[in-house]
Amino acid sequence: MKTEFRMKASAEEVYKTLLDSVIAETRMYAGKEISEKDLASGYKYHRKVKKSGREQDVVVHIRKPVENRNIHIMTAYPQESYEMDYQLEAIDNKHVLIRYEQLNSREKDRKSGLLFKWGMKRRFKQMEKYISRARKGQ
Repeated sequence: MKTEFRMKASAEEVYKTLLDSVIAETRMYAGKEISEKDLASGYKYHRKVKKSGREQDVVVHIRKPVENRNIHIMTAYPQESYEMDYQLEAIDNKHVLIRYEQLNSREKDRKSGLLFKWGMKRRFKQMEKYISRARKGQ
């Protein structure tokens, strides 16, 4: 499923926000201190999650990020996988177009596609507000 969103923020601000989020989540689940430098050539870790009432081993692979342009994350469960791809295209130094694609190994119907777009638009608006507040706090 794909969607795109024009955000009132620079590509650098969006990239840094996404990368900080990925690093924080990776630290939490991998139980290791990592930094942006550790992601420079890609990063892979295993974690256990409860799904459908039982614990499963999951592999998370963060592909080498492309500064201010792309972040790609793949999460593999035993029976399915998810890929999240953020493409950033600078419109000018105050706006960016985010093209987001989520690939699931199990296809979804049209109705869930509409819910997906609505949910992602909501998330991007929240990120835009977060970036705006962070900018004002500087």
